[in-house]
Amino acid sequence: MMAYGNLTLLGVTLLIVMVSTQVDSQPSTPQEVVDYLASNIDIKFDITTNFEPEGESLRSRGTITFTNTGSSDVTDTSWEIYFCSVRIFEPDALRDNPSMGKMLGNTNLMVYHINGCMHKISPTESFSGFTAGVPIVAPYATADWQVARTDISPNWYFVATDAEPRTILSTAGQSLDFVGDFTTPEQWKRQDYDEFDPYTPQVRYDLNADVSDNGEVQIPVIPTPVDIQKTSDNAVDIAEGGWVIVAEGKDASNIGEYLADKLGLPFVEEKPSRRYIELSIGDVQDRSGNQVDNEEAYRIDIKVSNEIIDIVGKSVAGLLHGAHSVLSLYQHSTEMPDVVIVDYPRFPYRGMHVDVARNFQSKDSILKLLDVMALYKLNKFHFHLTDDEAWRLEIPDLEELTEVGGKRCHDLDETTCIIPQLGSGPGTGDSGSGFYTVKDYEQILRYADDRGIEVIPEVDMPGHCHAVIKAMEARYFRLIDSDPVAAAEYLVSDLDDTSKYLSIQYFRDNAINPCVESTKTFVKKIVQEIKLMHEDIQPLKVFHFGGDEVPHGTWTDSPACLDSLTPEERTENFIYEVAGIVNDEGLDLGGWEDGLMEDVNNAYNRSQMPNTEVYGYAWNNIWEWGGGGNAYVLANAGYRAIIAHATELYFDMPYEPDPEERGFYWATRFTETRNTFNYIPDSIYDNIYINRFGTPQSKEDICGDELENCVQLDDDMSSNIVGIQGHLWSETVKTEEQFQYMVFPRILAVAERGWHKAPWEHILDDKQARETARDENWEEFANTLGYKELRRLDDAGISYNVPIPGAKIGEEDGVLSANSNFPGLNIQYSVDSGETWTDYKAGKQMPPNTDVYLRTRSADMSRTSRTVMVRSGDGGATSAPNTTATAAATVSHLTLPVLSFLTLLVLKLCSN
Repeated sequence: MMAYGNLTLLGVTLLIVMVSTQVDSQPSTPQEVVDYLASNIDIKFDITTNFEPEGESLRSRGTITFTNTGSSDVTDTSWEIYFCSVRIFEPDALRDNPSMGKMLGNTNLMVYHINGCMHKISPTESFSGFTAGVPIVAPYATADWQVARTDISPNWYFVATDAEPRTILSTAGQSLDFVGDFTTPEQWKRQDYDEFDPYTPQVRYDLNADVSDNGEVQIPVIPTPVDIQKTSDNAVDIAEGGWVIVAEGKDASNIGEYLADKLGLPFVEEKPSRRYIELSIGDVQDRSGNQVDNEEAYRIDIKVSNEIIDIVGKSVAGLLHGAHSVLSLYQHSTEMPDVVIVDYPRFPYRGMHVDVARNFQSKDSILKLLDVMALYKLNKFHFHLTDDEAWRLEIPDLEELTEVGGKRCHDLDETTCIIPQLGSGPGTGDSGSGFYTVKDYEQILRYADDRGIEVIPEVDMPGHCHAVIKAMEARYFRLIDSDPVAAAEYLVSDLDDTSKYLSIQYFRDNAINPCVESTKTFVKKIVQEIKLMHEDIQPLKVFHFGGDEVPHGTWTDSPACLDSLTPEERTENFIYEVAGIVNDEGLDLGGWEDGLMEDVNNAYNRSQMPNTEVYGYAWNNIWEWGGGGNAYVLANAGYRAIIAHATELYFDMPYEPDPEERGFYWATRFTETRNTFNYIPDSIYDNIYINRFGTPQSKEDICGDELENCVQLDDDMSSNIVGIQGHLWSETVKTEEQFQYMVFPRILAVAERGWHKAPWEHILDDKQARETARDENWEEFANTLGYKELRRLDDAGISYNVPIPGAKIGEEDGVLSANSNFPGLNIQYSVDSGETWTDYKAGKQMPPNTDVYLRTRSADMSRTSRTVMVRSGDGGATSAPNTTATAAATVSHLTLPVLSFLTLLVLKLCSN
């Protein structure tokens, strides 16, 4: 109970100080009011139910409680509260008439929708104020569900005329402590037919039970090589003295120096007679002596008896892959086995997409990701640089793109910044603001190129463009008086457009206008400037234009659009124009599936796009929505298709169906590393198992017994499926640690599926046999992660997701059993509420009637998972409560209401 005692002592100390301090009367100036309210209004956000009342649209209901914990009553009503909700408030009232507002219950507090996720709460003239110690409970309803803590954004803030905005202290930071606990099914389920509940330790134990702890690394190199031939049981230790690195040619020498640095060995020009690792570029032969026809192929010959290791790559890329495989063997053991490895990838495109627009990631964070991508032979970095919420890349001559579009602050006119989104708060000092200078971007390019990774920049258009629209309007108004021609040169909107629409993220002004000629001038400028940044480092090959989620109703009331085209026809024409602009620069085009398709059955006319290649990123495999076959639609239409399926490859989804896990869940309730590993990219309909609500479904349910309801890939178009990609959308990801938690270790499963086609993937006519073989392969992969690969991530400084342990206590003998989905990780338990921890060993009997807390430690023991608790009964286990943050934190949290009450009591006495 140490934490309880310390907090209580702190509280008593604070009370003594407060008793001796004269408390001011009610604040009077606008700034005093804002400062007082931000410091003293305690906000509690509670979700009551997500179950849809009969006859009403989907929504979540709950309460917001405002409590004045200070000593002064505040009757001033000149303030407003701004906050982000990714579920629009009071949708029946605010979707079409946001300016009208809606009263929250009978509180005399009105809620309004501003734009995007931004809302505000304002008092009416009848609002009586915040009385010290008296809570105001405001009921609310939102569109869609709220079943996770991260559905609610932090950093709400007060504003008033003639006052600086102030973040409300009770909502500040990343803890989201102001969000109430999820303790009932109506809070954590999306509907009463939702099958998903948070895992109990027992459930998690049962899920992990089919993975045996084999005590060792079982796959020497991840991703798994095509062929490993063991020639003897001998090995050679390259940590013994005398080993050097040599190479033939400049390109091989560059990789040789890189490998020498990683292994701590000298790089020399003259080859000795033995104890050397030699790198060269040349033909690669398989074990039968046949040439391997794959540009990324490599061969490693470890000749133990001669103390020589040869690495041959068919290209620079292949040689680099070979070097990384040697590093993988070395980081397992400095003793190199007597083996021959012949290896090459199944797909030429093996990628990772990162959205830095919603929340920014620093240059160093991106460089760290590129380091690890290279280790696991991922070769494409899809860089999502722009969206509604921000523009993240400096463009010469268009400084407003980053000076306005690259930062967020409380400016409702958006002439100096974009209004706060996604909980970024009223200032500019958090993940809502930031951009890459040209120099930063060029450094990222150089770093990626050195590691064999192609950077594919994305500038999303014509939708998802709120930030660029506001930035170019700011430029227009800056120049209009002095130089009207220059002012209009890069304008991407029609200033007289009165079209009314709402994007899927609730923006009312997020589509650039294709009827304005300067829009095309802007697009051309952006493509040319980004191409120029790449030119001397890594020549640009693919420009990704996004193209997704263009709202219905755009441009319908734009005077600039004089023709009779529908918005859908105008969108299609714009995409053809962008394709032409990109092609004029000698570039291929990339786009999301919905940017390349008129509907779920038909792609846009590929012949209208002059680019040599057009890459379509197929994300929609929510089977019950239809459109799960869009990858095949695109491939059959002549596009190069990238498998980007949301249910297994979107890492902004939670790891578990638990409200305490970070992430959205619109595509699937959760995606753990095993889901990604199990994915079969060559036969997409064989990935159908359950729907979004956990109800089992099969390929036959979706496609019919003869697959007549599903698109089939034409035999002569199978080569158009060229790759697979993992994705991180960053709405709920505010920090580098959160970013790494969401991406790792799931990205390793993408690397495995992108490089290696497992034998079980060939078993398509016997589902049971396939799953048995697949589960055996997963056991090998999971043991390899637990016993080696996670430690490699630790060494690379990656804060990966540490899995929560499964646990149970025997009902008869009281013996604790615990496991992890990655065998080899250390599990600990505590019987004193987290004061002390003991390493778990099988067979340990727990004291009766005891709360036993458990956690998993990272491979290097520096971090831990969230904590869970099981309770032992009289010789056995009783209930298994839901997860907690940590045992000590749970105890500490209970003292806070007590301290608040005592503090309030003393302050009231002082004020009287």
